[in-house]
Amino acid sequence: MVTKLWASGVAAGLLIFAAVAFAQEDRITFPIAELGNCTSKAECKVYCDAPENMSACVTFAEAHGLMTSEEAAIARKVGKEVGPGGCRGRECHTYCEDGANADECIAFAEKHDLIPKEELERAKKMIGKTGPGGCRGIECKKYCEDPAHMEECVNFAVENGFMSREEAALAKKMGNKPGPGGCKGEECRTYCNDPAHGEECLAFAEANGLMPPDEIERAKKMIGKTGPGGCKGEECRTYCDDPAHAEECTRFAVENGFMTEEEAGHARKMMGKPGPGGCKGEECKTYCDDPTHQEECTAFAIENGFISPEEAEHMRSAQNMTGPGGCRGEECRTYCDNPEHRDECLQFSAEHKRGDDRADRPRFEGGPAPCDSPESCRQLEEKCRANPESCMPAQAGSRGLGPRLESVEKEFSEQYIKIYEEERRSRMDEFRGMPGEHEGSWESKPYQPEGLMPMEAFRRPPGEGGAPMPLLPQDASEEERRVYEMNMERYQQFQNSDGFREGEQSQMPEQGVQTSQPVMMQPPEGFMPPAESSMMPQRTEEVHEEFQMQSPAPQSRVRPLSLVAAVVATISRLFGF
Repeated sequence: MVTKLWASGVAAGLLIFAAVAFAQEDRITFPIAELGNCTSKAECKVYCDAPENMSACVTFAEAHGLMTSEEAAIARKVGKEVGPGGCRGRECHTYCEDGANADECIAFAEKHDLIPKEELERAKKMIGKTGPGGCRGIECKKYCEDPAHMEECVNFAVENGFMSREEAALAKKMGNKPGPGGCKGEECRTYCNDPAHGEECLAFAEANGLMPPDEIERAKKMIGKTGPGGCKGEECRTYCDDPAHAEECTRFAVENGFMTEEEAGHARKMMGKPGPGGCKGEECKTYCDDPTHQEECTAFAIENGFISPEEAEHMRSAQNMTGPGGCRGEECRTYCDNPEHRDECLQFSAEHKRGDDRADRPRFEGGPAPCDSPESCRQLEEKCRANPESCMPAQAGSRGLGPRLESVEKEFSEQYIKIYEEERRSRMDEFRGMPGEHEGSWESKPYQPEGLMPMEAFRRPPGEGGAPMPLLPQDASEEERRVYEMNMERYQQFQNSDGFREGEQSQMPEQGVQTSQPVMMQPPEGFMPPAESSMMPQRTEEVHEEFQMQSPAPQSRVRPLSLVAAVVATISRLFGF
């Protein structure tokens, strides 16, 4: 990663057609009719060094696996033009490794759109600076391949924006462990691009937690298959980033179950439109990960209907939040997966879990005698509303609310946090894809799972209060439990509305998650809260989810057709700095 953005990120992109020097000549049979009937590596090199033969050489190299589609596309962009300083072929690599030529090489790469904008910006910031251990250019690759320097190189990458904390945590977790087939660094990219190694690479990614289980399953289905245009692996990313192939890639995604027809319709509307800052495809992920661009990306999301202004406000507030160890967003999941941080994460959660939704409420550490019936609970609630001080602790250390109501209150609190996060994630999933990636979901849709009860379902005739909430069957599925929790939240909202009180006719509260709750909560008629013993300590995974508040990085749902390439990218990041 460091090497890529340090020097070779510019140099390696220049005049890639030099790769037709047949590094894998064992797969080539001479003479080669397509290359002027050249009879040896040296003779063919002379042929391909001639600018007028560039197109034929690139086509041959791509067809025989000597260049990737991405490399071939870059070579065609450059065309017959010589590189910076008049260099040609491999000369450009040497020329651009010299720090004195950095400005010129970066300008050349920018002119020909050889590397993404965000990488250009980072490369410009590094001009005149040295890498870890004072290395420069190709020296950094050798320096960081030394296991003794791994920690230093990873820290350098994080400090300079080349790796996220999450990537760094994964890299440190892997330590000096080799990749699949014993590969290291860029070797892993080549190794896992070979379809013959697809299952091995996926098994490695699964065993080491490098990909989510659902992506692993989708990737397994694609093993041995080709993508649109016959692309394989990372070639598909380049192929589908080309606007000329957008319709073909979208159709392929629908046919293979990666997008619905509705999502494809939204994707077609956005085809050809750039994202914030003019980004396209993978660029948008990095662009919007940069804190300096988050306001611009949020505004873009609102303008294009990905999120509502209210959701944007929640995001802005959350962007300043940090979790245990200073982690943010997905970083917290990796951080809290480490057993060494478990106690810290649990303590942090206990101190912060109640958040803004309860900031204005008095915290009860004691108070009046507990209620023992729905009516007494209601009277106690009214009393505490009218005179909060009377509900304050009678003596330190006591909890006058009683275990039953305390358990209900705790359960509702946890349900609220969980439901709010699920709703936020559901909405933000629609902002994961950015233009150029042909994301399938382009507009915000309310989350309405099957079985979700409307507010009117809880209304009863005047004077009879609310309808009792049915009990959850013990053999309920995970989905049924999730819907039940959402119905409990709505039940609570109805109880706290004016329409619940003595049948008064008032406007029902707006459906959705509220940001404040009343002082007390009346348990539903017939509702039996879980036993104290069932209130287990908060799981670590719940702790991570609590801090997944930064806007998720845009990701494509078309690109799963090249999910094996996702393994390649992840592994190459971890084993090549």
